[in-house]
Amino acid sequence: MFILSFKYHNSKEIDWYIMKKADKSQYIINIIQTVLLFLTMLSAVCIGIKQNEINENLLNLNYIPSVAIKYSDKQIDVYNFGSQNIWLWGTKIYTDTANISNKPRLIPPNGSYYMLTDSLNPKIEATLLNSNPVFLPIDLYIQASNKTKYVVETFLYCMKKDDSIIVHTQTVNIIQKDWQKP
Repeated sequence: MFILSFKYHNSKEIDWYIMKKADKSQYIINIIQTVLLFLTMLSAVCIGIKQNEINENLLNLNYIPSVAIKYSDKQIDVYNFGSQNIWLWGTKIYTDTANISNKPRLIPPNGSYYMLTDSLNPKIEATLLNSNPVFLPIDLYIQASNKTKYVVETFLYCMKKDDSIIVHTQTVNIIQKDWQKP
């Protein structure tokens, strides 16, 4: 049989079996209180860590870009509907390689930027030779105010109607992706 012994206030060693009933219950209550206090502290730390993650995610929501792309009369318009500035670093149109510049173009909140499509129009006409509608991919390389990089994936839905070409844009995804500056 195991005998528990410990020091009391007056430094006498006391045997568990000799202790008074009130002392035993007080000793057990102290142990339970200590364990509960430790578990409460541990729970508070876990809740604090989780709350910090939630706060970071809420803060990052302000920086997620809200971008719309529109094709109009030989140009592509890029609209920023977000609440923060974004920087347009480059594009990847159709099957070309990514064209990322050294200096980005600033698009303020509720602002826009246009890109001329003189080189894109012959490609659209060449792919529409058989009169079937086609989807041409366009990627935009943007950076948010918090320096997070994104790729906006968009398709140009192109079709021929009579002698004119009709182009609709369809943004399919905005992906957080680390692309490289030149």
